[in-house]
Amino acid sequence: MILFLAVVVRLPLVDLEFGRNGDGTGSFYGMIARNYLLRDNLPTLWVPVLSIGDANHPPTLYAHHPPTVPLLTALSMRVFGDTDFAVRLPATFFTLATVVLLYLLVLSRSGPLAAATAAAVFAFVPFTLRFGQMPDVVNSQLAFAALLTLGAYLHWLAAPSRGRAALVLLAFVAAGLTDWPAFFLVPVIGAHLLVARPRGYLTFGVALAAASALLFCALYLWVSVATGDWQLILRQFLNRATQAKTDDARVFSYATWFSGVWAYHRVLFTPTLMVLGLVGVVVAAVSRERSRGIGLLVLLATAWAVVHAVVGRQGTLNHDWWWWPLAPALALAVAALVDSIANRFPRRAVTALLATAVLALCTYFIAIELPLLRSPAWVHGAIPEYTPKQLGAVIRAHTPPNRAAILFETDPQPYTYYNADRPLIQAVWDIPTFHTRFTGTRADLFYNFDQALPQPPTTFIFPKQYADKGLPLLQYLRDHHPVTDTPQFYVFDLTRPAAR
Repeated sequence: MILFLAVVVRLPLVDLEFGRNGDGTGSFYGMIARNYLLRDNLPTLWVPVLSIGDANHPPTLYAHHPPTVPLLTALSMRVFGDTDFAVRLPATFFTLATVVLLYLLVLSRSGPLAAATAAAVFAFVPFTLRFGQMPDVVNSQLAFAALLTLGAYLHWLAAPSRGRAALVLLAFVAAGLTDWPAFFLVPVIGAHLLVARPRGYLTFGVALAAASALLFCALYLWVSVATGDWQLILRQFLNRATQAKTDDARVFSYATWFSGVWAYHRVLFTPTLMVLGLVGVVVAAVSRERSRGIGLLVLLATAWAVVHAVVGRQGTLNHDWWWWPLAPALALAVAALVDSIANRFPRRAVTALLATAVLALCTYFIAIELPLLRSPAWVHGAIPEYTPKQLGAVIRAHTPPNRAAILFETDPQPYTYYNADRPLIQAVWDIPTFHTRFTGTRADLFYNFDQALPQPPTTFIFPKQYADKGLPLLQYLRDHHPVTDTPQFYVFDLTRPAAR
């Protein structure tokens, strides 16, 4: 029933337009997935390529993360076409798979009520509703693989054997190939091994540490050889773990971090769930039955989420969707609390009341979140006149493939480039800048990257809503190039002079 409802709720979101919001930045993986399908990947050793267009020029690479997420996105796009649906499908699948996995993990250690609670809270908390279809390396795929690793570890603890240890290692490798936070599982599991000291813990611990080291070194070597930069991953780690600056160079303190994180959490996880989850963690910690129930799973999942948040605090402040490790941990903690109450008061009326309360809370989350994700304000963001998809459609209609467009616009986010699927030059506000960028050899990309521009731009896109702000440039373009008047944009053909 929970899975059926989760599928019904997710169906309207699997083809959600990539708009001007955090979820819209997931279109980044649609861009690099396109390049996997269009380019010869051997010269770049399958490192993701950011460059748009001409494959005959040196590409701009993006080697900051393991390649599993963009490769799966590329596979989906090969099967289902170059659509928003195809880009979002893998993330949607792993969100639903995590709902099932949580249910099974809790059911085997507790009972149907706790299992349904964990699955429902995870599926319908505003965080999951908002980002459950978002492609990213820190997403439901990572959460699924991490939970699979922890579940396999508990399976090994119940009866240590080589076969069960191999399952843990396989699950961990799948997590590590998804993204770097998976490696935080190693100190979490290692700490528990040292405290609990189960049979064979030294051999298992050494095997896990060795597998982690080998996988990390293999990924580090892959990135370094492909890019020629042997310090890229180290710089990224230090940036996320030690720098007290946001991506736009704003300095933050711990107080600022907590304030920013709370701004996310009070909307995405809600104060009610966070209080219930905190109580659930305490219940799991003091429970005498935690080794046989879900208590240990709660503590391990929570520890992983905490380590991820602390070590990657720069990223968790910049990106609200980076809190994926917290979503299953919170769901498990609430389930532990519900399970504890049900066991303390083993009456049908109490069980029914608990189930009704969980259902009512999840229904409330659905009612407030789904309308937002389909609202014009969510898609348009701060530019109400047109969406990134509408801008992209105009660019593609008037700009040949492999050629660039210039924009009287500055929105250097992945959704702009994903929808345009053309090299872009942004923030051209005046005539001198126009001449400089028109004759330049570089086009813009997002996140402070750029790419080679072997040929001059062919199109200038001028949004009508900015006509008054850019009147001198607009008049200059009218005097020198033919214009096509569309409902929302003036489109200038830079390859031809204006008729005299």
